[in-house]
Amino acid sequence: MLSRNEDEGNPTVVPSPLGRRGRLRRALLGLSVALCILGLAGCAGDSTPIPSEAQSWDVARDQVLVSTPATPLFYRIDGGPGATLLLLGTVHLGPEEGWVFSEALRDGLEHADSFVLELDLRKIREESVASRLAELVVIESPKTLLDLVSPETAKVIAENDTLLTELGLPANARKRLKPWYIAMGLVESTTQRAGLTTKASAESIIEAAIGSKPVLGLETFEEQLALLNGIDPTLQDMMLRDTLSRLDEAVADTRDLTLAWHRGDVAYFEKLAREGVDEMPEFDRFYEIILGDRNRRWMPKLRSLLDDPERKGEFAFVGVGALHLVLEDGLLELFRQSGYRVSAIDHGKKIEVRSQ
Repeated sequence: MLSRNEDEGNPTVVPSPLGRRGRLRRALLGLSVALCILGLAGCAGDSTPIPSEAQSWDVARDQVLVSTPATPLFYRIDGGPGATLLLLGTVHLGPEEGWVFSEALRDGLEHADSFVLELDLRKIREESVASRLAELVVIESPKTLLDLVSPETAKVIAENDTLLTELGLPANARKRLKPWYIAMGLVESTTQRAGLTTKASAESIIEAAIGSKPVLGLETFEEQLALLNGIDPTLQDMMLRDTLSRLDEAVADTRDLTLAWHRGDVAYFEKLAREGVDEMPEFDRFYEIILGDRNRRWMPKLRSLLDDPERKGEFAFVGVGALHLVLEDGLLELFRQSGYRVSAIDHGKKIEVRSQ
């Protein structure tokens, strides 16, 4: 996809985002769990293939992901006069072979009368994704990337010039791209280097099960993109610098994330949902925007299903990023505060048809 640089008369290429001490880097990794944006951004163009480091991963741990049923955060929400929600905390990546869902997850998908996802992907067109990305991620001329970042970040960019070029972001391409877009692209390159892919996400299994059943999208692609584009410039600078500085640790972090999701490690996600705040208090408000505020905006749509008497006896399968479920402003606590029953689902059993 090309965006014309009128001043220079040359096209500016907008490449696709490349597809443990670093607090901000881990926090950014957490955002890839919370946002569907990474899985969609690949529509913007073709990325340079990234060599996988999967062969260096412990084989036993790798086999756990591809052969053992996943038991992620999965809850039943009921107590209203309407539908029962089956709420899954998803992860927007997975092993090339795809996830193996537990018995309860498979049964929930089969019994679902409708589905709720962060985005209704059926309403998204590749052309609109590319067009909107071109509008938001390209820096308005005559400014360039180096005009938007600190001298410290500019130095790190220069030190990683060869690596950035290998990842599909040579100097001529990246100079017109906003820091947040490059940082998120580097996170997706980590996914590929870890031997994982956004095409094998938990959502991909849900989408395959939908068929002709109704789907409710909690927000639009444009809304998700606007969230990232609205990140404070200072925070964008720090995100890019920290991500570049710790790429050597990123693969291990990504694999830790997938294993934590696979085993339903609540404590891991609770920690990840606050990562970086101690070092940078501004991150607190950032999490509020990315997680808390969105959760509260979603609640009326979710409650409408629980409270609609015409939906009594129905199941709505809900899949949102795992970080949206945890802590005091997570969906589980918001449901409890609203008077609904929240109960963890036993992954080894079929879903109970009747409300508890």
